[in-house]
Amino acid sequence: MSWSLTGLDCTPSLRVNGSCSGYLAQGLTYAEIARTLVISEKTVSSHVSNLLRKTGTASRVELIRLLRRSGD
Repeated sequence: MSWSLTGLDCTPSLRVNGSCSGYLAQGLTYAEIARTLVISEKTVSSHVSNLLRKTGTASRVELIRLLRRSGD
């Protein structure tokens, strides 16, 4: 099963990235996301880096704008 993140086909292994993306789009900090998902801030940072690479965005601000436009 796959889902879509801003028009990209993603495999289920990216679902944690998707969870991070939703919280990031809501404006949560890395620390808040980490507490919510019960993972480390470093893991959140890694997931955000993966999202930046997969979406081709150059910054967290650009990624957040993209996520908010797409509704993810």
